Order: sequence, then C-alpha cells, then structure tokens
Amino acid sequence: MTSNNDVESLMLPNGVRTKIMATLAPPPVSDRLDSSGNVRRSHMDLTGGREGILHYLPWWCFQKKFVHEDVEKLYQEYYHKQKQRDTVWVFVAAAIFTAYALCLQCISDLSLSDWTDKRIALVLCCLVNVVAVLFFLFLELKISEAVWAIVPFVAWAMFYAQVFLDAVFDDRITNWTDALGWTLVLVYVIYVLLPLRMYSCIVLSLITSLTHIVLIAIDLPSSSLILQVIANSLLLVGANLMGAMSHVFTDKKHRKSYLETRTAMRVKLELEERTREQERLLLSVLPEHVAEQIRNDIGEVVDGQFKKIYMSRHENVSILFADIVGFTAISSTYSAADLVQILNELFARFDKLAEKFHQLRIKILGDCYYCISGAPQERSDHAVLCVHMGLSMVDAIKYVREKTKSPVDMRVGIHTGAVLAGIFGQRQWQFDVYSKDVELANKMESGGKPGRVHISEKTFAYLRGEFEVEPGDGSSRDETIKSSGLKTYFIVKILKPYPNGTLDIGSGQNADNVLEETTTAEEIATKEDTKMLEDAKHSEENYRKRLFQEQEMRGKKRHLYQTCNPVTLRFKQKQMEDEYNSQMANPVDEATASAPIVNLLGTLAHMLVLPRTVASYLTLCFGNILILVLSLISISPAFPKRIPQSVTQLGKNINESFVKRHLWIFLIVVILVLVNVLNMVLCESSYSDHQVLSINASAADVTTTVKRVSSELCANPQYFTSYSVLVLLAITVLLHVSYLMKLGLVAAITVLQTYANVVCLTVPFAVSDLTGFGPQMTSAISRKYSLSAMLGSIGLALLFINRHMEAATRLLFKWKKEVEEQKGQVDQVMHKTVTLVYNILPQHVANIFLKTNMRHDELYSQSYTEVGVLFASMPNFSDFYTEESVNNQGLECLRFLNEVISDFDALLKEERFFDIIKIKTTGATYMAASGLNDNVTLQGDGSIRERWAHLDRLTQFALALKDTLQKLNAESFNNFILRMGINHGPIIAGVIGARKPHYDMWGNTVNVASRMESTGKAGCIQVVEETANILKEFGYEFEQRGMVQVKGKGHLMTYYLIGRNQRSPSTSTK
Repeated sequence: MTSNNDVESLMLPNGVRTKIMATLAPPPVSDRLDSSGNVRRSHMDLTGGREGILHYLPWWCFQKKFVHEDVEKLYQEYYHKQKQRDTVWVFVAAAIFTAYALCLQCISDLSLSDWTDKRIALVLCCLVNVVAVLFFLFLELKISEAVWAIVPFVAWAMFYAQVFLDAVFDDRITNWTDALGWTLVLVYVIYVLLPLRMYSCIVLSLITSLTHIVLIAIDLPSSSLILQVIANSLLLVGANLMGAMSHVFTDKKHRKSYLETRTAMRVKLELEERTREQERLLLSVLPEHVAEQIRNDIGEVVDGQFKKIYMSRHENVSILFADIVGFTAISSTYSAADLVQILNELFARFDKLAEKFHQLRIKILGDCYYCISGAPQERSDHAVLCVHMGLSMVDAIKYVREKTKSPVDMRVGIHTGAVLAGIFGQRQWQFDVYSKDVELANKMESGGKPGRVHISEKTFAYLRGEFEVEPGDGSSRDETIKSSGLKTYFIVKILKPYPNGTLDIGSGQNADNVLEETTTAEEIATKEDTKMLEDAKHSEENYRKRLFQEQEMRGKKRHLYQTCNPVTLRFKQKQMEDEYNSQMANPVDEATASAPIVNLLGTLAHMLVLPRTVASYLTLCFGNILILVLSLISISPAFPKRIPQSVTQLGKNINESFVKRHLWIFLIVVILVLVNVLNMVLCESSYSDHQVLSINASAADVTTTVKRVSSELCANPQYFTSYSVLVLLAITVLLHVSYLMKLGLVAAITVLQTYANVVCLTVPFAVSDLTGFGPQMTSAISRKYSLSAMLGSIGLALLFINRHMEAATRLLFKWKKEVEEQKGQVDQVMHKTVTLVYNILPQHVANIFLKTNMRHDELYSQSYTEVGVLFASMPNFSDFYTEESVNNQGLECLRFLNEVISDFDALLKEERFFDIIKIKTTGATYMAASGLNDNVTLQGDGSIRERWAHLDRLTQFALALKDTLQKLNAESFNNFILRMGINHGPIIAGVIGARKPHYDMWGNTVNVASRMESTGKAGCIQVVEETANILKEFGYEFEQRGMVQVKGKGHLMTYYLIGRNQRSPSTSTK
C-alpha cells in the first residue's frame, strides 16, 4: 500500500507507476491503522517478530524478512552483493591459520622426515589462500552468479580442510582438542562472512561441529571421552550462538541501513523525476535562458532602485499573430470540456508546427496565437519559416471547421523587426515580446483577411522570392498600418516547398518527419504516450540498475578512505564522526546478551573438565550473576512494561551515550576475563608440592601418572584458552562498539591469556604435555606456547574481521549521507522550480499539473457561473514608450512598466485580496479575476452580498491599482492613468495543452470585460448595468455613461464607478 501523493508524484503511466511505488514507499500512518487503531503490517515490516528479547534470539530471527516479496528480493540481491565482498576475509583468516600452523612446524624439534608432507601441504594451502585473497581483494575479477553459488561452500571446505589437515598430521593424543579454538572461529566465520542464508549457515556449522565431535571421540582415551565431548559441544554451541547472533544483528543493521538509504534514494529519484517534469513544464512556457536566470535569482537580494527585469533585445525577428475568426460565436455554444478540447486539438497542432518551423510560441490570448522566429537563436531564414508557419495554420483550422460545423477561419499577420523579449511582474509569468514592431504585427493580423497570410514589406524583403505574393492593401483596413506607411502583401502560393530555402535543407528534415497535416492532437498525444509507455516498461529494472550502480560505486573501501582515516576508520570530519556515533547508539543493546551466554556455557564446561572446588563455584556463580545483571540493564529497554522504569531509563542512558556504552562493555568484558583469570589461579593452586615432585619423579611412567592426577587435578588447562576464544567471539558480536576498542580488548585478552599460560599454568600444562606427547615431549613445543600462538593468530584474524565489519558499517553510513546530500540538492532545485511553476500557473491549476500525469484526455477545464473579470490598462504608456538610444532602445521604458506590474502583483499578497487571481498581462494591460478560488464555496441560492462578495473585493482591487499607480507617478514624476473595465457572469477556464500548458478564460463575460476597458475613459472604471446593480448592494456609486457599442453584443448600457459610500460594510476579509 502506498500513499496517493507518492504515487501521483511519479510522472509515469498509472499502471507502471503504481507497481513501482508499491515496492518503494511505506504507506502513510493513516493507512497503517486498522479499524481498531492497531498498526497493520506493511511491506516494510518483518515476519516472525516477537516481543522483547525474543525478537532478537536467533532461533526466531533467522526467518526475518520483509513481508513484500519484491522488497525482500531486492534486499537479498543487495545483501548478497555486499556479503560477496566479505568472502575474501574467509581466505584471510584461513591464511592466518595456515601461517600459524606452518610456523609451529618450522620451529618444532621433531624429525623433519616425519613432517615433510605436512609442511609441503601447509605451504601449498598458504599459497592457495594468498592467491584467493589477491583474486578477490585486488584483481576484482567479475564472477558470474552461477560461480558465486558455489564459492561460499568452496571457501568453507578449504578452510576446514586446512584445520583438518593440521590435526590429522599431528601425533598428539590431544590434537583435536587443540584444534577447538580455530574450529570455534570457523563456525563463527560461517555465519558472519559467507554470503549464505541462515539455514545454509546452520547446516555448514552443524557439519563442522559434528565432525569435530566425532573426531574427538575417536582420538581421545575413553577415560576422559564423555566429559570432554560434552565440554567441547558446549563451547561449539556458544560459537554457533555467537555466529547466529552476529548474523542476525548484522542482517538487522543492514536492513535498517538499506531501508534508510533506499528511502533516501527513492525520495531522491522521485524528486529528480518531479524536477524533470517541472522543468519540462517550466521550459514549455519560458525559454531556457530566462528560466535559468530566474531560478538563479530566487532567494537572492536584489540591489538597486528597480526590481530586476528579465528582458533582452533581439533584432531581425519575424513576429506572427494568428486569430480564429468566428470563435466568439462558438464559445458560448460548447461546454467547458468540449471547448478546451477543441482549442487543445488546434493549439497542439500549432505547437507541433512551431516546433517544426523553429518558432518560439509567445502566448495564447483567448483564441489568438502568436509566436516569433529568429529569437532567442538567430536564424537568417526566420521570415521564410514564419510564412510556412502561417500557411500551415490556415490549413490546420480546417479541423475546427469540420469539428464545429461552423465557418471559422484563421487570419494571420506577419511583420519583421526588433523585439524586447522577457517577462513582467512577480507572478503568473508569461514570456512576452514588446516593441513598435510587435504592435505592427498585431495590426497586420487585424488588418488582414480570413484564410490569408498578411505580411509587411519588411517581411517580404527577407523572403528571397520563395513565395508568390499579391498586394495586401492593409492600409485601407487599419489606421495604424496606414500611418506607418507600410506596404503589405498576401501570400498567394509557395514557390519553393519546405525545407527548400531554409537552413533545414541539409538536416534531413522534411514535411513529413514532424507532423502530417492531417494529424490530430489526439494522435500526437497518443504517440507521445506510447513512447512514454515504452520508456516506462523498463522503469523498475532501471531503478534496480540505478540502485546497484550506486552500491557498486560506493561498495568499495577506497570510496570510504576518501573521507576516513585508513587506519582508525574515523571520519576526517568531526561532525560526520559524531553523527555516525549518534546513529550507532541504540536504546536496546541486545548484543550484550552474548556475554551471559558465553559465561554460562563456559561455566558448564568448567564444571565438566576443570577442578570443581568451592572457590571455583563461588567465582563462577558470582561472575554469572554480575554479568547477567549488567547485560539485563543494557537489554532492559526491550521490556518497558516488565522492568522498572528507572532500570530501563538507565539502560537507555548507557546505550545512547558513546562513552557510557563503551565503558559498560569494557566492564562486562573485564568481569568475563577476571572470572577466567581467577579460575586459572585456582587451577594452578590445585597442585601441591608433593604432587609436583611425584609427577617429575614418575615421568617415565607416563600413563600411570596421568591417570592418577587427571581425575583429581587441573589436567585440561587448554579449556581456559578455548574460553578466551569464545570471549573474543563475544566481543566481535558487539556491533555498536568501535573496532579500536575491540582491538584493545582482543590484544589485552590475548596478552593476559598468554602470560597466564606461560607463567600461571606451568604445572597444569606440564601434565597436559605428558598426556599429549608422552615420551616425545622433549622434542615437541609445549602446549602452553602452541595454544598461546593459536590465540594470537585468532586475535589477528578477528582483528581483520572486526575492522572489515566496521568499515562496511561506515560505508553504509557514508552512502546514506551522500544520498541525503544529493537529495537535498535535488530538493533545493525542485523548490526553486516549483516556485517558478506557481508563478506561471494559478496555484490551484499548478497543483494539478505537479501532482498528476496530464494526458491528452485529462485536460483541465472548469465552468464557473459567477465570476468577476477585470481588465486594467495604461493607454498613455504607448506614448511614453520610445525606442531610442537614450532609453536603451525602449528597455528603460519597459523597466518602469515592470515596476508597475510588480507593484500590482504585490497587492495580491494582501489578505483582503485572497481570492483575486492574476490571469495574465499583455503589454500594458493587466487581467485579473475573482470567484475562481476552489477553497471558497459560493452558494447559488444565497443573497447577492454572499454570492458576489468576491466581486466587491475585485472592485476594491481595481481601486487599489489606481492608488498604487498614483504613488508610482508621484515617485517617478509621471502621469500614467489606468483605464479599467469590470464584468461579471459565467466563464469557461482551462488549460490548453497538457504538455505546454497555458491557462486562460473564455466566454462573453471575458469579452465584455475587455470591451469595457477598451471603450472606457482613462482614469475610470466602466461596467455594464447588471454589474453596477450588484455593486450598488455593496455601497458603490455610479454615473450613467449611456449606450456603448460592444462587438458581438450590440449596444449595452454602461456606467462609470464614482466611488463608495464609506458607511457600507466591507467584505475584504475572509
């Protein structure tokens, strides 16, 4: 189950999007609760959970997995890949064992002829291990998954074969007992380093343990067989438990890190996808260079007197205006959805034609479409391309004519000159062009004829004879054209078909490779959707590939060493090291459960094969109780309802503090070691001087002497070393302890045990040597030295293992931090892009495009029955605007216009104008509307004051515009005047083009509002009689103007707004 927001945010087809997100995102909290308020299990939960410490015990935990199979499968692929890198350390441990065994043989005093075969075998094994280490560690050869399926078993077999070989070639009676230490390590390594599931680890460890027990039973004399078999079994059980716990804790840690990193990556990829879609949406409205400038300036402080203007001048640009003749008549006969669908079909064709003919669409003004060619990229063929564009648009209108069964047509006008291109204001940005030449191009359209392309003589000069023309006589139909003295022409026919005569002639582009003239917008969108579906088919596989690429790149330790000290593994940045230590803090340090397990099993083994005295019993019991209490305090937070709160709080405080946690672990280990040391002292003291002399005097009669002392005294001191090995394994289990502390503890235990073997256990090992070597004792290395060397080699192996495990943990942490940093960078870019998108479309419309995958059949359109529309223009700005060098070719004039529009936009931030929406600006004309706010419910059967409160606020906004402009006039010593018109009624609002969205409004209400402005008087607000009657309810006073001719509506009675009765209640607040 996934949240709707997460699913909708991915810009993919619904089916593919849902399938991918089902495996990527956790469900929201509300979706995780059942009817009783209990938390449901999600695909991120684990099966086989138990309450309290049972949650962590290996015989339940080895079945832990994610509920969702896809998530579990991805995790197992990831975990297996990580564990494959661990295999090299199996061979490192095996190489250390072989070196240890070979060194013992090289310094042995026994005859070389008896040990040649063993030495050769050990040398060969050592070479194999070294080659394997080089193969995995340095060469990094690619190994197929089929080979990896058997590599773990081969590694285990090779390691155990070497342990077996060392014991088989040893003539001592106690050879398999001495091999117990490395057998314990091998059992532990199976769980920790081999890339196998838990059940496979259990099988291999059982084979290893049972084989060892059987060989002991064969090798040992019957007098001590049963007790030592049981003792060895207990220690092997301890090694299995340590290995299983370490496997579970490592798996748990990896699962947690995997989910955190994977979630961070999912968010990062999702943000990247959103950002790409928002970037596409942004660049469909604004040119890339303008969008990049604005994005870089978001959040920056603007210095200077004026607000920053994003405007640039372009010379030799062809400007095309195209208007749908007869559209007003059909707009009132179609529903909102149908009208938007018709316009979308038409303008989608125009957009594809613009792409084909290298036009930059400027904007859509109702049913008017205009674009330019030759900017921002200069082209010498701009006029030729513009004419091809116009002729194609005239042909494209046939679709609307057939669809509506009405005589609609296109009227196209083209003029060539210079433009200032950019955006105005602070919100609802639309890329626009402004210049005298733009005004002339507009007049070329209005002064043209339906179904014809009307061009000026300046455009004709750039056509180079590629079209046949005839006189256009535009001056007879438009006063502006007449006053400019321009000659105009109509295009009659094409003399050089496209792409001849253009720069596309060598590009391989032709009339068919972009858009067929008969192609509908639905077919265009279908082709785009088909391509998107084909791309999305592999999206899930691409996600896995991306995830594994990240893992491969960051899974190598050289990536870690860039930010870590290669010796201590501490991060070079203190802040990062502190964050890592904080992450390693866990309220429940379940790993400390290994200490009482080790001590309990060691106690049982001691009672079987070592002296059983009152002192030893007291030492063992006291040590078990003390270690159990300390461990339970660490584990107590797992039982908040069963253990006093003071104890659980103490456990949390210890576990969550780096210093306290390490001191607590140190105390537990010290007690473990101290119990062992005290028992070694008691073992040595069990021999009296008389017994020692008896042993020395009777050395010739080895068998009789051993039988007599073994039953009474400390005849098996090697178990102290085996117990120390188990303690070293318990230290390795402690994943929340730094490897440097583990290094210190392992070194200290090894040195202490070696000292005890050599100094404190002299007599017990003398007895043990008599038992193991018999008459050959003088030519063999004493067991106190060989066992000490074994412990040292095991400590060295565990040092490498501990270091590797911490490096892997730090690598995961570093990976997570990098993904989070990248996510933050993407999030920052996304935030800026979202800000831009909200400044392009109204917020309620932008939310739809940002949250859903808009397709051709999912266009946004809405009918409104009660909307207010405002047009406000500065009619004397055209007189102010000049293109001279003193004002930077008109740029400084537009800078002032930008100040005006920006101040108008700033009014929209005020609370009283909360439901006023800016629709667009066209030159010096500002358009706004009220009643479009989806959060405000208008009651159709309510009173006039309730239903039309937003119209009152729109009127107040119009008055505020006048006040704002007056202030600007006073500051700049200008005398600009606003001419405004307001109307109310039903409108159709929608977005044209799901891929290049443009929000606009249509209907008679909009047309009449525009005519109220254009036919009004400067400094006044003109309204029709119906609007005046509504506003009178709010205390506004009007002066009757009289009948005014309005295109498409005939003569209408209009009024000028005089002011407002101050005693009337205001509706300017929510």
